[in-house]
Amino acid sequence: MKRNAYFLALALACGMLLICVGRARAADEPANVAGAWEMSSQGPNGTMTQTLAIQQDGSKIKGTLTGRRGESPFEGTVTGNKISFTIKRETPNCTFTM
Repeated sequence: MKRNAYFLALALACGMLLICVGRARAADEPANVAGAWEMSSQGPNGTMTQTLAIQQDGSKIKGTLTGRRGESPFEGTVTGNKISFTIKRETPNCTFTM
């Protein structure tokens, strides 16, 4: 009887471990963010709306930001559900990074 209880407890522990490992692996997989996205930001002159066109290859992304100031290419990464990218914009007055 004790032996059956031991194997049952071991089987339950292994099952819980597999569930936890499966969830951790799923959290590491990059979210699918490919497509067209509308992005709004608040500035001193009010709300500015721009479009992000994103292509994705695994955890790497690249694309184009299009708005009132024209188009700017960008590259970045996706880790789980976190997106990170940098856009460099050149204006007649300066170059800035977002």
